[in-house]
Amino acid sequence: WFWEVQYLNAANNGANTHPFTRIRTDLRWATPLLHSQTVLATQLYLDQTSKGAAFQFIPTLGGDRILRGYFRGRYRDYSYAAAQAEIRHTFPNQFGFQAFASAGQVGSTWKNFGDSPWKIAGGIGFRYKISEGSRTILRLDYSINREGGSGWYVRVNEAF
Repeated sequence: WFWEVQYLNAANNGANTHPFTRIRTDLRWATPLLHSQTVLATQLYLDQTSKGAAFQFIPTLGGDRILRGYFRGRYRDYSYAAAQAEIRHTFPNQFGFQAFASAGQVGSTWKNFGDSPWKIAGGIGFRYKISEGSRTILRLDYSINREGGSGWYVRVNEAF
């Protein structure tokens, strides 16, 4: 289990021209399936930023960590919710395979999340553990989204 809550209050103190508050929560959990080499990992992510925040603080959907397959920043608004799940399988030879799916939405408030279709993406990934004693991995993911977009991601370590 992993749970993180962040609270940011950028007050109007004369130097700050964009006062706002932001609350983010990130909840993750994983459980073995069948045997220890196959794991189901899940994540729930919520982000609420008040109106008036500077552009770079407004939550963005997509990227290499959550809702892979959507270009990060294409969808941006003050309220953001996303969930994802991965089935991770590790082979004895330092290689691994994953299948993942995610859904998310942004809106000006939580109430208007139903005004447009939820963003849905899914894909597969391959993993390579750098060395037997290390937990560092290289990952290659390919994901597609419901609008027909896609993305390749090459990164170090898991998405979540």
